[in-house]
Order: sequence, then structure tokens, then C-alpha cells
Amino acid sequence: MYIQPIDSNIESDNKLNLAFDISKEKLDVYTEVDQNSIKDKFHNKTMTIEKKLARFQKMAKSNGYDRLQIIAEPTGVYHKKLFRIARKMGHLTAIVNPESVHKLKVIESNDSGKTDSKDCRVIFLLAKYNKTLIDRDIKHKYAVLRQLHVHYIEQEKVYVSLRCKIFNLLKELFCDYSFSNKFLYTKSGRQLVKRFNANPYKIVKQGLADFRRTMKKYASGIHKKTITKLWRDAKISIRHQLDSDYIRVLEFQLNCLWEEYLAVEKRKEKIKNKMLKNFDLIKLSDPDLPYAVKGFITKFRIAQLLAETGPLSDFETINQ
Repeated sequence: MYIQPIDSNIESDNKLNLAFDISKEKLDVYTEVDQNSIKDKFHNKTMTIEKKLARFQKMAKSNGYDRLQIIAEPTGVYHKKLFRIARKMGHLTAIVNPESVHKLKVIESNDSGKTDSKDCRVIFLLAKYNKTLIDRDIKHKYAVLRQLHVHYIEQEKVYVSLRCKIFNLLKELFCDYSFSNKFLYTKSGRQLVKRFNANPYKIVKQGLADFRRTMKKYASGIHKKTITKLWRDAKISIRHQLDSDYIRVLEFQLNCLWEEYLAVEKRKEKIKNKMLKNFDLIKLSDPDLPYAVKGFITKFRIAQLLAETGPLSDFETINQ
């Protein structure tokens, strides 16, 4: 028989864990002190949170704890208020993996249903066994860079969505348009939208000579074969003889989407420039950050990576 002490891996640091389930309007909290379980529920309001944490801190001190540790699942936005207040008051913060909460809840109570008080108890149990994750408090220029990147990604999604909508609408109006989606956003494609609303009926009505002259004037460098192909596509497309009122509606929709697209495109560029300026400021304080390498990685891509990682000094190894 071989006997070995069991490593229970229970958190032994002298801090009182407060496990929270967080929603937009309210906070549920669970903790255990001196063999007693304590539950509470209160509004997710700054003044209320400050008062409640002060009471928990007083209770922790009277029971021999050094400080509080606030633990919750990341909610995207609603947990940030609680965590900011906790850090400001000198408390620790930590997060738990929502998947771990879900799985442990099934084991602990044989129930995967959503129950705020039960979630708190399971979160507390995870913290008790030291199964929490580090809550990284990204500050200053890195916080600015991260938020700008969040905005950029949001605009990128809108940008892609608009391009899809524009192309689908174009295929309804310009039925036999044979160019790729990308062509519309080249210098020539943009002039096709600006001068003719990408409307084949307008193109044909103007006549080949005037169409060629207009495109050459405003889209310098456009190939003759491109003009010929556009003209041929327009001639075939008008054979569908769409109703004139319907054409005007399609044209109006296309113009609205195009205006939105140009606005998003301009906004993306503005955000990108702000990110690059912020990256330059960060690099001044950390000269070890990498430089752009032509053909391999751009300065903007490095800025995006840093927006995701935060300060690289937070990590001890490349694996982290």
C-alpha cells in the first residue's frame, strides 16, 4: 500500500472571495464566512456597489481576512462597473470561464439551468479551488488602442456587410454585370457608380461614344476592353426591361448603400490613423516593440496585435 497526501489545490491565500452573478440591473453575490454561507442581491448602481463592498470589507476584516477578491464571469460590459469600483477600493478581481461554470453546475447540482444564486455558488466553488483566470486591467494608451481596435472591427463588419448588400442589389439592377465584386471599388468602378449609378439603362441611354468619353475622363487609365465589356453587359441587361419605377427604387437603394459605404470607409481610415498615432506613442515608451517589415507585416497589423494582447511585458513566456 502506498499512501501520499492529497493536494486539494484549495485556495489558501488570506482573502475573502465574493462570487457575483451580474446582469444589467442587479448583482447576486455569494460567499462563505466562518462556516456560514452569505447571499445578497442589490442594484447594479455605483453608489450601491460602493456601500455593499465597504460592508463586505468590514466583515472580512473582522473575520481575519486581509482583503476581498471579486469574482465573476466576463459579461462583455456589465461586469466592468463592478470591477472598476472594486479595483479603485483596493480589492482584487478575477474572472471565471463561463464554460467551467456551466460544467461544474451540472456536476454540483445536476442542473444546467440558469439560476443566479446557483451560479454564484458555483463561481465561489471554482475560486475556492483556484480555478479563476487573471483579470487583466489594461490601462492608459493600451486601453485606448484596444478600444479603437474594437471600433475598427465593428466598422469592418459593417463594411463587409455593405459590400455584400451593394453587390446583391447591383445584380438585380445590372442583371448581366460580369465583373467581380472587387471591380466596383476600383477607380473605374467608383466612377461607374458616381456617374451612372451603375444603372445599365442610363449607360445605354447615353450612348457608347459618350459613355466611353465619360469613363476615360474620370477614370483615367481604364482599359478600352473594360469599357467595351461594361457596355456589352449593359446592353444585355436592359433586355430585361425592368419597370421604370422599380429601376428608380433600386437606384435609390444603391445610392443610399453607397453613401453608407463611403462613410464607413472614411471612418475606418480615421480610426486606423488614430491607432497608428497611439502605437507610435506606445513605442516611445517601449522601444523593444517590433518594427514593420515590408512584405511581411505592416505597422497597422502590429498595432492590431498589440490591441489584442495589451502590454507584452504582462507575459513571462512566449506560450503565455
